[in-house]
Amino acid sequence: MHKPLHKRIAPALALLGLLGMAGGVAAVSYHQFSICTTGTNCQECIERGAFSLTPDAKQKEVVANGLSPDGLPLMTKTKDCEFKDGMNWVCKDGRLLMTSVNGKVHLTYMGPPIQLEVRKVEVCLK
Repeated sequence: MHKPLHKRIAPALALLGLLGMAGGVAAVSYHQFSICTTGTNCQECIERGAFSLTPDAKQKEVVANGLSPDGLPLMTKTKDCEFKDGMNWVCKDGRLLMTSVNGKVHLTYMGPPIQLEVRKVEVCLK
């Protein structure tokens, strides 16, 4: 029996999570992700999850907290960050690039499509 998808793509999902720590003054942003069949414009999805990002300008890190598609808690700290302040920052964590400009967070998945049995899937971020 194969492992659940979220365990096979741990580098992408490790960053995805739901409410974090207190730190420097900054906006917490809330996001959703889906694992979807490649080429379906994120419409045919296999798994979905939600997470939040809490930036901490003093520690120069972003904490991601959330739930995996099977309901397990996820939490990770990303320390590869550059901060101007709590509202303007950039972080990279493996295959995920996070950019905040004036508190508006943009997420970019930078990895290749993931092979899942006989079809390719992609990480869709909202």
